[in-house]
Amino acid sequence: MLEKIWKELENLLEKEITPINRALWISPLIPLDLTDGILRLSSPSDFMTQYFKSNYQKITEDLLRDLAGEEIRIEISTGDHGLKRSVSPDKAIEKPTPAVSEAPSNRGLRTFATGEENSFAVAACRQVLKHPGKWNPLFLYGKSGTGKTHLAKALLEEFAMRGRKVKYTTGHEFYNSYIATISTGEYRGFYSAFTGLDLLVLDDVQFLQGKDKTQETFFNIFNTLFDSGAQIVLVSQQHPAQAARFESALLSRFTWGLLYEMEVAGRDLKREISALKAREMELTLSDGILDILGSSDITDMRQLEGCIKRLAAISLIEEREITERDIEKDIFSFSPKSEKTPIELSTVQNAVCCFYDISMDDLVNAGREIKYSKPRQIAMYLAKKHTNASFPEISRSFKKKAHSTVVNAVSKVEKLRTRDIQVNQELKKLEQLLLDGID
Repeated sequence: MLEKIWKELENLLEKEITPINRALWISPLIPLDLTDGILRLSSPSDFMTQYFKSNYQKITEDLLRDLAGEEIRIEISTGDHGLKRSVSPDKAIEKPTPAVSEAPSNRGLRTFATGEENSFAVAACRQVLKHPGKWNPLFLYGKSGTGKTHLAKALLEEFAMRGRKVKYTTGHEFYNSYIATISTGEYRGFYSAFTGLDLLVLDDVQFLQGKDKTQETFFNIFNTLFDSGAQIVLVSQQHPAQAARFESALLSRFTWGLLYEMEVAGRDLKREISALKAREMELTLSDGILDILGSSDITDMRQLEGCIKRLAAISLIEEREITERDIEKDIFSFSPKSEKTPIELSTVQNAVCCFYDISMDDLVNAGREIKYSKPRQIAMYLAKKHTNASFPEISRSFKKKAHSTVVNAVSKVEKLRTRDIQVNQELKKLEQLLLDGID
């Protein structure tokens, strides 16, 4: 009797409620009992219980009256989902599981590599973990390879370790799932995957641009999760202001919470990431090699991780430690190549000698006087920035045994350039000379 009435009631509700709202607010309900003119329903959350009472209880009771020919009152409560539902097995509702689309990191935030470039974002994630829903949504954006996805997954891992219901998906996966749902009509299974979540991470949200129906669907899911206090984390390659093909209502919600741009990793952060990845792969790297990795031109952390993996493979297969020559062969293949003729090391050295009126011997030898050491450090900096030479190659061209001298010189000039106007002007003139010389 109960099964028949509930099935007929669902058929009637199809004409009154949109598929989206039916899947969100009706399908998760479980009919428990029908006695003495009272239909008792169970809801998976207090929020859903209150929402049903406010928006759908009256229309459902009206339909029940028409269906049964008598007044039937609905009593809905939270819980009792463990009781057997008196409907056919094929109507069973899928429950969200604390799982992600890809393998979790098994690290969480505690071992996430942190530097100046991402310290605020990591701190924000720790606050989100302590107070879910307080900053909602958390919107992380930035160029590819800046660690957005790694950070979002680290936060998701922390939620999962605490027994929270979590879901990770991408804009592409969300779109494909929704399109498949339209073709099959199985809205219940689609929406149930987002019911009762504590955390939703939607990566590559920019993929939803221009897909109006998919945006409308996510808009409804966003509102449901937001109103229930669930934490939402959105990851994008663009700031919301640059996302022109989003519906205005959804776009405004992207800015309700906290927005943070993930910056390209600098020298220290790349070094820390390299050390972390090496430890994970049980790869021993010397401080000198870590310095080279940190000072490399790689800006995409996926490429940096790929480099560490290849070095680990070399070490494992050849049963030896990694050398600077291994780094030279691999990592500098990622250095951006100019379409112009590459600048030679000797060109940089000659330009610096002419500019500061010193000899080549004074430039490359070990004189410590400021009139020689400053041009030498500047030449090393320009060589690293404007040639395809590696640190070891630059080191040899200045008759240095240890490449760390070059690494330190580059770091020193980088910092000096930001605070010393004269040095910055000298560098600009030298760079113009170098560029003009190869046009």
